[in-house]
Amino acid sequence: DCLVFRLFFSIKSEGADNVPKEGAYILYPNHTSFLDGPAIAATLPHRRGLQLFFFVFIPYYFRPFEKSKLLRNLVKMGRFIPFDFSTHFLESLRCCYYVLDHGKGLCYFPEGIRSSNGEVGKFKNGFGILAKETNALLVPVDIKGAHEAWGSAEKYPKRHPIRVRFGKPLLIENLEREGLACGAQDPYDAICVAARRALVSLKESK
Repeated sequence: DCLVFRLFFSIKSEGADNVPKEGAYILYPNHTSFLDGPAIAATLPHRRGLQLFFFVFIPYYFRPFEKSKLLRNLVKMGRFIPFDFSTHFLESLRCCYYVLDHGKGLCYFPEGIRSSNGEVGKFKNGFGILAKETNALLVPVDIKGAHEAWGSAEKYPKRHPIRVRFGKPLLIENLEREGLACGAQDPYDAICVAARRALVSLKESK
């Protein structure tokens, strides 16, 4: 994966050392492309990459493989936790909780679906609930270029440089305090509000 991304997308990363070496953490990237998850996997140090699970939307990654047992097994080997907003969402969150409770890493796209314009959308409350209940460190991740390489409206990818930036780990209690000060109505929403602000700030910084 790393070689493909280097050759086809000239992928570069910054701040990979910000990803905790041990203990529970949640990487939360902006989401604009099918390439977001693979780009993160391609830029993480090998050992940490093997400890990372991905919370992914079923229609994007699983339904194309439903008729093939071989492909279904390959998908499972990718450490994916599938979810659908209409069914089994709480069960999927419990799986995420289990992963974090055992000191693993989780990649979670808090917008839920890919942005159609490249901007960071509103975070879903499930992200705030999971963060609050697990008290995991949150690491914002800014992905630039993936939208241009394979946007949500495009059928096929094209060559375009991709850069992945990992921000500093954030503490839940600080995010909750900041979000409540910004007018959030409850702790879960407060975490979503403040975490989104941190991601937007990382995205806008040089």
